[in-house]
Amino acid sequence: MKLHSRVCATLAGLTFAFYASAALADPSGRVARLSDARGDVSYSPAGEREWYRGVINRPVVPGDQLWTAPRARAELQLGNAALRMHENTSVEVLNLDDSVAQFEVNQGSVQITVRRVYPGQVYEIATPTLAFSINEAGSYRVDVDPDDNYTTVAVWSGSGQAFGQRSSFPLRRGDAVRFYDTNLRDYQIYGLPQQDGFDRFAFGRDEQTRRSGSLRYVSDDMVGYADLDANGSWTTVRGYGPTWFPTRVSQDWAPYRDGHWAWQEPYGWTWVDNAPWGYAPSHYGRWVSVDNRWGWLPGPRRERAVYAPALVAFIGGRNFSASVSVSGGSRGGSPIGWFPLGPSEAYVPSYTVSRQYFDRVNRTNTQIDAASLASVFLNDYSGGRGARQSRYANRQIAGAVTAVPADVFQNSRSVREASFDIAPEMTANAEIRRMAEIAPSAQAVYGGAGAANSRPDLEISDRRVLARRERMREQVPFSARQQSLQGTPGLALSSAPQAAVDTGVQVLGVQTGAVDTRLQAAPSAPGAVALVPLDRAIDADVDRQNRGRGMITESGQPAGPQSIKEIAAQRQAEHDARQQGQRGDGARQPTADQTAQDAQATQQQMEMQRQADEEARRQSADRAIKDGSAVQQRDADQLAAQQAAAAAQAEQQRLQLLKDQQEALQRSAVAAEQEAAAQSERLNREKGEQAAKADQEQQAAIARQQAEVAQQQAQVAEQQAEQQRQQAEQAQAAEQQRAAAVAQKEELQRQEAEQAQQAQMQAAQQAELQRQQAEQAQQAAEQTEKQQQGEQAQALQEQADAEKAEEDERKRVAEEALRSGGEQPQ
Repeated sequence: MKLHSRVCATLAGLTFAFYASAALADPSGRVARLSDARGDVSYSPAGEREWYRGVINRPVVPGDQLWTAPRARAELQLGNAALRMHENTSVEVLNLDDSVAQFEVNQGSVQITVRRVYPGQVYEIATPTLAFSINEAGSYRVDVDPDDNYTTVAVWSGSGQAFGQRSSFPLRRGDAVRFYDTNLRDYQIYGLPQQDGFDRFAFGRDEQTRRSGSLRYVSDDMVGYADLDANGSWTTVRGYGPTWFPTRVSQDWAPYRDGHWAWQEPYGWTWVDNAPWGYAPSHYGRWVSVDNRWGWLPGPRRERAVYAPALVAFIGGRNFSASVSVSGGSRGGSPIGWFPLGPSEAYVPSYTVSRQYFDRVNRTNTQIDAASLASVFLNDYSGGRGARQSRYANRQIAGAVTAVPADVFQNSRSVREASFDIAPEMTANAEIRRMAEIAPSAQAVYGGAGAANSRPDLEISDRRVLARRERMREQVPFSARQQSLQGTPGLALSSAPQAAVDTGVQVLGVQTGAVDTRLQAAPSAPGAVALVPLDRAIDADVDRQNRGRGMITESGQPAGPQSIKEIAAQRQAEHDARQQGQRGDGARQPTADQTAQDAQATQQQMEMQRQADEEARRQSADRAIKDGSAVQQRDADQLAAQQAAAAAQAEQQRLQLLKDQQEALQRSAVAAEQEAAAQSERLNREKGEQAAKADQEQQAAIARQQAEVAQQQAQVAEQQAEQQRQQAEQAQAAEQQRAAAVAQKEELQRQEAEQAQQAQMQAAQQAELQRQQAEQAQQAAEQTEKQQQGEQAQALQEQADAEKAEEDERKRVAEEALRSGGEQPQ
């Protein structure tokens, strides 16, 4: 994020209050993974200004920034592609979802390999000079000059297109083009450079991914599958199919235990595993316990894998907290626990999603019944009741549940160091929760990593770049949304507040009438000719030299610093001169031979002239003798003397000329010898270069043949693997049918046993009823008998009372008679 946009974002974050009710589209089914970090690698989370040390396996989402210090390298994996960063490189993720992968490179070098481009899918690199869009699967490298003077794009394989200000430039396989302006008119085309250490690092990582044995069992869109090869083994488990078992874990290890929790919107709580192989099994597939060993089941191989932050079910509630408190494990706040989801169990996201996303994130990660999935979505997710599926297989497995105090979870501390044992009876009464109902802290946003040792300068981060498409709007800083997250603990905001538009990214969009600058270049234009192969080592040398002290002229005087473009022009001129020399050598050698031939012809002509002069003197002397005249004889003698003197002078001149010619011939011979030696040396060098080139071409041809053979073998292996998979599926289907038949038979037997048991129970109930009726009848008879006995006793009592009353009456009458007359009663 640019500095000015960060300030705007902070101000904007202070005034938002409406976002909670807004709807947000489904989150991306693809995120990147920091899969390799060598040296000092730093990152800054989306919306933040601080930098922290890079953590392997941390998911990377739009808005995240990364930086590699000197002598450092890093790799981001994102499904069917990987982006590598060289030292002193600054990268920001502008966009990353199922369709678009867009990266901003402010400085340094990146290499991107795209193994497959789905219809409508886009890969783009935004730089200060241009926006580079990839058209097809291939391998590409983009170098951005630290001084922002140029951008170089090399296409090892595939094709792409550079976009500038109302201009475009198509790039083909084998191109290495350096652009000096945003109009893409000032450029130079090179041959592909010799591979440097960064190229070899990138191609080595590609080879490791391509040769991974795990590709026989997983989708090649799944991030992190290549790390499974050296850390476990695949076994076909009856009833489950191909299952991966880790081999380098402790005895008490369980999934989602060795790592920490981090907060990443829009997903919320996200698991970051410590194991180098821990990414794929943490974000895809399901876990199963087989013979007291944990095995990982990938999703369907033919499905495009969909990322999930953590495929677990959380547990909590009052009963769980009380049980843990009694056991002494609640120090640091109320505990939170979780366990891995098992086969055919639905994952219920804590974030807002559509029904389509809900189906995809489950269907691509496990085999699950559509009716069950629909039921969970309607009842557990849409109904707001959380994850209340009736049964979880791994919940009952000893050691499957991991629990920590809330503050450990909230502050991204190590789970293994703080986890405590959970007894089975503690989890029996625990409630299943849709999410970890814990609000994040600032430490959770950066994952508990320490402060970075190195970070890019602000002038690097603030560089303005060109992009073909709109970037994803960034979040405001965590401090501006923390209060709202406290109100809904554990629930990611349905619509995170966004920062102001990042003016540091100029969006080119669709430019009507854009000029194809490569097509318009004249054949003789400097930018249109094929240059020498790009030599990054020389460029770096020249760059360091220019930065340190400038160039030195032939006179020993310091010259002003040369630009890379001037150096390239000088190298091109030297290359052209060498090419011209090779074409002119055949003409220069005949010139030396011609010089020797001319000297020999001149000597022959002088010899013929001497013979002619002697013949003329002899003829004159003969004529004088024949005439007999003394005067004539004298004249003839004088003439002969003159002719002799002239002949002697001519001879002397001839000898001098011959000497000069011989010296010239010697000089010519020496020059010819030197030229021949130079030519021989040049030819030997060229032969060596040609031999080396031929050797390289031969090696490349052999490598291509080997690659083709390997590809054919891979295709055969894939076909065999596919046949084995089909056979395994058929066997599995047959086994499932057999198991279903056995299960059906067992079910019938169970039903018959249940019916017999029910009949026995009914008979027992009827016997019990009859016994109760008999007891009731007996009780009624006893009550009747008791009643009759009571009535008889009452009657006897009444009779006794009457007799007693009658006796008492007689006694009274007698006494009255005695008192009245003394007569005795008769």
